[in-house]
Amino acid sequence: MMKKLLSLLAAATLIVSCAAAESAVTDGVDDSVDLAEGTEYYAEPAQGTITLSFDANITTGYEWTAEVLSGDAVEIDEAGSGYVADPNPDMLDGTGGTHYFKLNALKPGMSQIRFVWTRGGDEVADDVLLQIVVSDDLTIYAVDTTEKGIYVGMSNPWTEMDSLEALNEATDLNLQLPAVMGVTDRAYRLLTTEDLLIAEVDFAVNGQAFTLRGSPSFDQDISGIYLEDGTTAFHGQENEGEAAVITDDVKAARWMDINGQYVLMADDPASVDAETFGMMVDEMKDLTKAFQPVVLPDGTYDDETSGRAHAEVEALENDTYAIEIHWADSAFEDYVWTMTAEMSEDGLLTYSDCVKKRVVTDEDGTQTEYEADLIPDGYFLPADNAFSWDGAAEENCRSCRFVFSEE
Repeated sequence: MMKKLLSLLAAATLIVSCAAAESAVTDGVDDSVDLAEGTEYYAEPAQGTITLSFDANITTGYEWTAEVLSGDAVEIDEAGSGYVADPNPDMLDGTGGTHYFKLNALKPGMSQIRFVWTRGGDEVADDVLLQIVVSDDLTIYAVDTTEKGIYVGMSNPWTEMDSLEALNEATDLNLQLPAVMGVTDRAYRLLTTEDLLIAEVDFAVNGQAFTLRGSPSFDQDISGIYLEDGTTAFHGQENEGEAAVITDDVKAARWMDINGQYVLMADDPASVDAETFGMMVDEMKDLTKAFQPVVLPDGTYDDETSGRAHAEVEALENDTYAIEIHWADSAFEDYVWTMTAEMSEDGLLTYSDCVKKRVVTDEDGTQTEYEADLIPDGYFLPADNAFSWDGAAEENCRSCRFVFSEE
């Protein structure tokens, strides 16, 4: 049951160039996409060839370069690529321009291309990673995966499995199908890469098709791993966090327990009404739940992701913990969060009393505390001698994973 690549591309922002210059470099620019620095865009699908544009300024000494990292689905058309300066009738110094890269489709498949704005090959001012997918009719899809991660160049990393039990054994999960009559068309597969381990079950209920996924890893949202013609197309994020997206075009839900994360998606969202999907999600959560309370030892926990944060944990009564997190923002400034977290039935440490402070230390060692704004609710995902801050109010804190270091 293939997931359609266009489901993510439909929401992408597109900036279409409005005019073609006389230079051969700008031929076909009407199909190009503007990849402004710091902004993510998906290109509008184009058949046979597509031109990508990057803001540039050769007066700075920087220039855009492109390198095909993997795949042979497209080639960079050197004759149709290059720098074009903006009109400058007043001959002003420092006027910029645009660097165009023209890509030609060679065959169905995928390529990964890295675009770097560099000076002398050493100083890098911008770095863009694109996943290029070419369909059977040579339509080109360009997806910015700079921030999302990417998995390319694999010849079908999915392994067909014999049973649900085999999937669960391989992943230490508790995947279960809904306990209703009429569950048919079951297929089981396992995705194993250097970074990912994903179990996937395709099934149908009364003729309506669904996909259930699970992974023991919490690092990446598995709702965007797509199986396209026997290969893994790209990693997107349709459904970030622990939530449900239920619309006419998308019916997807993601949830977690102490064993891993899970995703349920309707393959044909329009054919499944919202109430039915919501009821199925609730049932699937109960079925996959494998609640085993985790006991965190008292002591210090270091954040293995940033190396700049640590947590102090003290066990209280009734599966409750006092937690204090320190983030070293600079040599003289720290952020401190304090909260009381209680173990929930879902195996999460939830809190509703978080207080955030900014602590400034003067040169003489005097500390001054300042209250900082914060949404007080959130949760931690505990594991053996560790916990991750998946439910943090600040997005950058959600990557923190604290590991026990000392009592």
